[in-house]
Amino acid sequence: MMQVNCRLCGGENSVHPGQEMLFCSYCGSALAIEEDRGPERLILPHQRSDRHAEEALRSFLAAKSLASPKDIKLDFAFIPYTMLEDDRGRLFGQPGRGTWPETGPLSFPPAGEYRFFDESLAGGEKIFPLDEDPETLAEAARILFLPLYRVRYRTAGKKYRALIMGESYYVFADSLPPERPQGVSMPNILAAVSMAVVYLFL
Repeated sequence: MMQVNCRLCGGENSVHPGQEMLFCSYCGSALAIEEDRGPERLILPHQRSDRHAEEALRSFLAAKSLASPKDIKLDFAFIPYTMLEDDRGRLFGQPGRGTWPETGPLSFPPAGEYRFFDESLAGGEKIFPLDEDPETLAEAARILFLPLYRVRYRTAGKKYRALIMGESYYVFADSLPPERPQGVSMPNILAAVSMAVVYLFL
């Protein structure tokens, strides 16, 4: 959301992205909004749930048979991504400067019900400011404020980090813990003993 001053009375009015006209809330004058205001700014609303994020991390590691996480610590924020086009016309996202160091580029814009950017849609959670080079902004298709969880955890005697996208709970991780040790399984022991007994009788 941006602010414009009425040309008649000077009153400050709020303008939403894409809005072409408004009536001054002070004097009622009709105001035409200039079209060139830079790239469209959108936010993917998300209600924070640390429990769901933790479950997503545990499921991700378990599906790959990796060591279980311990001492999980979570941070949450809305991160601005500048969406740019590559040479094939596909969109990819570049995170704003000054965000978490683990935050890297996105190879695709995540799906979801986006809204025109309004801080109230963040539900009081942290929003990283857009700190971007003016030339990059001039090339941007749009700016997306995306909900991200930063996860820090320990396992197998080491520290690890991951990012989890809000809404989809998709996990991004550059480094992964080792595979969890295979314990002795009682059904496997019983099957082996049964096979040995059958072999002896034969």
